[in-house]
Amino acid sequence: MKRYIPFVGYLSLFLFMQLQGQEVKKLSLHDALEFALKNNPNILKAEKEIDAANGRILQAGRIPSPEFSIAVNETPSGINFISSNEQDISLSQEIEYPTKRNRRIDVAVTEKQLTQLELARTKILLTGEVKQAYYHAYFTKKQVDFLQQQLVLLDDVQTTMTSQYQTNNINYLDIIRMKVERTRLSNDINEARREYRFRLNALTILVGYQSDENVELSDSIAFAPVKVQQDSLVNSLMEQSTTLNIARQTFQREQQSLSLAKTSYLPDFSIGISHQRRRELDGFNSNLWGIELKASLPFWSWYEPKGQVKEATARTSIAEENLKAVERNIRARIKNSFDFVQTTEQQIRSFDESLLGDTKEILSTAITQYQNNQIDILNVLDIYRTYLSTNVEYARALLNYVIALAELEASAELPNEQLF
Repeated sequence: MKRYIPFVGYLSLFLFMQLQGQEVKKLSLHDALEFALKNNPNILKAEKEIDAANGRILQAGRIPSPEFSIAVNETPSGINFISSNEQDISLSQEIEYPTKRNRRIDVAVTEKQLTQLELARTKILLTGEVKQAYYHAYFTKKQVDFLQQQLVLLDDVQTTMTSQYQTNNINYLDIIRMKVERTRLSNDINEARREYRFRLNALTILVGYQSDENVELSDSIAFAPVKVQQDSLVNSLMEQSTTLNIARQTFQREQQSLSLAKTSYLPDFSIGISHQRRRELDGFNSNLWGIELKASLPFWSWYEPKGQVKEATARTSIAEENLKAVERNIRARIKNSFDFVQTTEQQIRSFDESLLGDTKEILSTAITQYQNNQIDILNVLDIYRTYLSTNVEYARALLNYVIALAELEASAELPNEQLF
């Protein structure tokens, strides 16, 4: 058994050196967004959809190919075509009614614009997810740092209590209570560290980093109040909304599809030229030229155009109703998000204006009073827990605020990377 001990020691040393030598990657919010937008598979697929839309535009502008034909009749034995008595050569070109091709191109171009808007919306939604993941990871890390600072504070108080116990100024029960409080705080730190690792892993996976990469957040997030009024903000966001633009473009596409369907009633044309060569009985050859003009007459096939127009009309009505619903939903969603921003902003102001300073001052006073034997340790610990929970709730309120801002940006699905 002893012979394995050196091996385990070398292995532990190797792993420790590997961890120490691993490069720490600084990750800012901007870098996280940029990396995610470049590597997310949904965005890469949406970009390929734009290439496919360009291909559909080319197909929509198609022109029918001309037809060339050669026919020979009364061919002598031996299949000598040159010696045949009848030779016909023709060339024809089908011509669509002029508006049909333009209508198809209009529909294909609008579909490409829709594909581009879908790509923009995919980027916006991913941006919101990355921001929220970054904020959660940042504030859990700040919670760990704050709890560790409080652990240092408890250690200082415990050192003071130990020296006072040695001079018989306090009883041993106070020291036990302080040790229990320190143990509880250590457990809170361990849980906060676990939550931080979970949040950081979620962020790195969303961004596209490898799970074993050592990442450290480099941005700091502070409170920045919104300085715009609700009505002006709602109207501004409504005009820039990607979702609303998609609904508008969809309605426009259906209108264009209806216009294209109506061209099914219009005839198509064909023009051709032909040459006929005939061998006469007297040995002479006759060369004749001909011109052919044709037009389709949709007398007996009006059921199909009627059905196309009826279907396109219904789809246009559906798109119009959907546009109205999208406008109502986006307006309501923006208002709700803005109300949430204002609510969380008021909470932060109440912390900044009174709660944080008051609890810190009360805790400092309580520690001084305890050292002067004016209050007991139970009161000190109770005040300390109030101070601790106040700072934790402040961090939570700040997290809720920046999350509310991210939701406000995503509620209108703006094409901007950052709204405020």
